[in-house]
Amino acid sequence: MITVVITTYKRKKLLRRCLFSVISQPLVNEIIVVDDGNDPIIKRYVTFIQKKLQIKLLYAATLGSEGACRARNVGINLANDSFVTFVDDDDYILPNRFLPLRDHLLQNKHSFYSTGRIVDVKYGDSLFIREQKFGYIDYNSISRRNHIDIGFVCSRTNLLNINGFNESLNCFQDWDLISRLILEYGVGIKVKKFSYMVNEDPNLDRISSSVKHMKGFLSYKDRFNKHLTFFDRIVLHYEASGCSSNIYLIDFLSPFASLLTLSSVPLKRSLRKIYNKAIC
Repeated sequence: MITVVITTYKRKKLLRRCLFSVISQPLVNEIIVVDDGNDPIIKRYVTFIQKKLQIKLLYAATLGSEGACRARNVGINLANDSFVTFVDDDDYILPNRFLPLRDHLLQNKHSFYSTGRIVDVKYGDSLFIREQKFGYIDYNSISRRNHIDIGFVCSRTNLLNINGFNESLNCFQDWDLISRLILEYGVGIKVKKFSYMVNEDPNLDRISSSVKHMKGFLSYKDRFNKHLTFFDRIVLHYEASGCSSNIYLIDFLSPFASLLTLSSVPLKRSLRKIYNKAIC
């Protein structure tokens, strides 16, 4: 039923942990390891493991350093199952992750299917859960920040129809893809079961702490501008500038966005002043 695409880049130890978290998962028929480092060590390791497994395990490689989007698209094209999911080599999944999604997959009425994520700081030093949304996920649910991890499950046909991941992007590729899936195929489902482990090692260069992070918000705002509300655009702008110190107050004020189009000019100005105080 499900093909798992694991993207990796010169991290054999992390790949091993990730791979063994996937091997015994129910509903998984196939695993494709896509090596973006074109590393002979990774190839030998996957070839060695292939001989010891009953599940189908494939090795594929990009030309080298082509990026995660390219690697994931290679996996999508090679997949043989109806559904595809993704795991980065530094992440891993908990046992029976896909069982709560089985009924949804059999009906296949939504754009994607996901579960909750847990943040693993520096390989088990500490674990925590960030605020995230569950249930039906429409575009308004993710227009300001992505609540869906890269491990979502999606119809392979739908992924191919929207041309997979945008290989021109340097960050927020998963957010971009989820947004396009929702806009094309409707709402997704996120089940309240925490089973995707996201690694965050403070010693690694993370997108969220880089200039790419700020540019990514502006790029997202430009690409999806026609689908965003006034408040969405403001939030993304201030996220990009690092000024969104009170994001929850911003969310509280959002229902009043319609007043900015219905009310008088003085009231609009007052609302904007209140809003600007909330975000700076």
